[in-house]
Amino acid sequence: LVMRPKYATLFAALCLPVTCLADTTRMDITLAGSPAGENVYISNPDGSFSSTTTLSIASIHIKSVMTGKMEGKRLVQYRLEQTGQGPGAVITFDHGKLHVKSGATDTDIPLIIKNEPYFGNLHPQFSASVMLAVDFSKKTSQEIKSFCPDAATFLSPKFTPLQEKTISAGKARMFD
Repeated sequence: LVMRPKYATLFAALCLPVTCLADTTRMDITLAGSPAGENVYISNPDGSFSSTTTLSIASIHIKSVMTGKMEGKRLVQYRLEQTGQGPGAVITFDHGKLHVKSGATDTDIPLIIKNEPYFGNLHPQFSASVMLAVDFSKKTSQEIKSFCPDAATFLSPKFTPLQEKTISAGKARMFD
């Protein structure tokens, strides 16, 4: 394909913005069939992301906003601001240094995340990596050590593979 310079510039001007678009995922959260909130996750081609979760359960209202950066599958930095019950919290992580501020607590914690997968409580997109770590061929309970960025701690959730269903987007795996 040979293009004249003015057409090449027009082509680049029209197509470049399309290749730089962010990917947005919106998830409605329901409890017992009633709306309870939503999560909006935006991932950008440069690895940066934002995730906002709002929850309202009876008189409890929680808002959690996380922004950060992934390098490949590794979380290298993030900032989380959470409000709701209690004093609220701000957690920042940048290349191995974790800072937590909540109420009277204001502390730095060295943190090494080796190859552990991630698990998300209020930011569910992180749970995809821990579910990929489960050996689906073993139908027994498996405890997977993972880092939970929205709690700023390591957890060991248990997963039991149940079944796999074919859906329009491919396959969906069910866990207990």
